[in-house]
Amino acid sequence: MLPFQDEPLTTLAQQNAPPVTQKLLICSAPRTMSTTFCAYLSAAGLAYPEEHFGTGRVNLVKTSGVVPHWSLPAYLDVLYNARSRDGLFASKIQFRQFEMFLTNDTGQRLFHDAVVVKLCRSDVRAQFVSEATATTYDHWSDTTPTRTVADDPQNTSLNIRSSLRRCLENEAGWHAFFGLSGIVPMLVTDQMMIEDMAGVIRRIAQRLGRPVDED
Repeated sequence: MLPFQDEPLTTLAQQNAPPVTQKLLICSAPRTMSTTFCAYLSAAGLAYPEEHFGTGRVNLVKTSGVVPHWSLPAYLDVLYNARSRDGLFASKIQFRQFEMFLTNDTGQRLFHDAVVVKLCRSDVRAQFVSEATATTYDHWSDTTPTRTVADDPQNTSLNIRSSLRRCLENEAGWHAFFGLSGIVPMLVTDQMMIEDMAGVIRRIAQRLGRPVDED
């Protein structure tokens, strides 16, 4: 299957999907293989979890006019209508996006009765070094190599400390939200994906009660 590409914003107003009956929310963090994971979910016949609440995406939608009389509740309604697949709506969210747009009634509505998956990286040090490298070179592919400070002089100590802080704040934020909300997410690590991606996808499909496209 070809790699998934985000659909153009104009299609937000062009589809008429069945009512949303299920939600799959991927709570991610920087450098946790989230792009690869979401592509596998789509290839398995589940809805692709786009990053609908990134600041750039939200601002673009606001100025595009595809959501008349802009508001977050109206945006969510449009997403449900245009981005669901067979009644399943999926979204990928980083904590900073949640904190900016979803600490409100819209966020409560989105998370209510959703299947929530939390992505995390087994090697935290590799995670924040990788995040620093991606930030330095503006290269956000899941295949971005992990470099150390010694290997890459552009990864200064300041870059590393900033990336470490962002990664830790992301994790702490999600843990606090889950604890206060009574949400028990499915935890998926990068190592689980590397060792048995098909098994991880099947477990999520089972939680949703949906078949998996094995082709």
